[in-house]
Amino acid sequence: MPDNLQTYAFEFKGGLISNLAPLQHGIQQPGTARILRNFEPSVEGGYKKILGYNKFDSNIVPGFNVCKVHGASQSGTTLILGNVHFTPVVGDTLTITGVSGTYTVASGGVSYSSTNKRVTLTLTTSLDSSPADQANVTFTTDSSKAINGLAAWESTVIAVRNNNVFSSAGSGWTQINVSQYGVPRVNGGSQSGGTLNVDGLLDTEGKTLIPQVGDTFTIASVALVYTVTTKPTVNAAGESAIAISPN
Repeated sequence: MPDNLQTYAFEFKGGLISNLAPLQHGIQQPGTARILRNFEPSVEGGYKKILGYNKFDSNIVPGFNVCKVHGASQSGTTLILGNVHFTPVVGDTLTITGVSGTYTVASGGVSYSSTNKRVTLTLTTSLDSSPADQANVTFTTDSSKAINGLAAWESTVIAVRNNNVFSSAGSGWTQINVSQYGVPRVNGGSQSGGTLNVDGLLDTEGKTLIPQVGDTFTIASVALVYTVTTKPTVNAAGESAIAISPN
């Protein structure tokens, strides 16, 4: 511990005081609370008891980022997904935007490419209909990993799962560790193959932003989900030729 830090004990007392800033609570009213959930303030000061508990957010913390259908016209019990950064496991269940039903990953039904961030799943039942290309996929149950960490501040909770960071104010989880690459654009028409020319890789101060291997993205009006396969070079104008998969 650094020499300039010291600890001290204080008694939980004083009850609820909601009109002081956090710093003022620590200096002027140590032991008081700004927000109480499931606690009952005592008429004699302090806190009398806990009146049960309830879930802060009834939604599960996602084990995956926003996965997407990789390619249209899929049917039967096979489903290919892109933008998948962790391996689903047998028994996981999922829903697909625009497709009725909840689907379960069958035994032996996972073929995952960590390079391309793509997975081919075998489901226990056939798809009710063919999902749209790039449709969102939500895992409704997920046994891939437990919560790595949890923290609360004011009315927000931060949770870490599968190395992804999510926040919630009580009504759903939003991933917040999302890479920001300015406003990238396709740089030139009639492109094909395994390289995509883009520009606009600049932050608000004009500094270049460099995509990383394994980053995934979609292109307006172009099918499929694409993965960066080699760390690109970005020039001072924010232009780059990015190696991608698939072509």
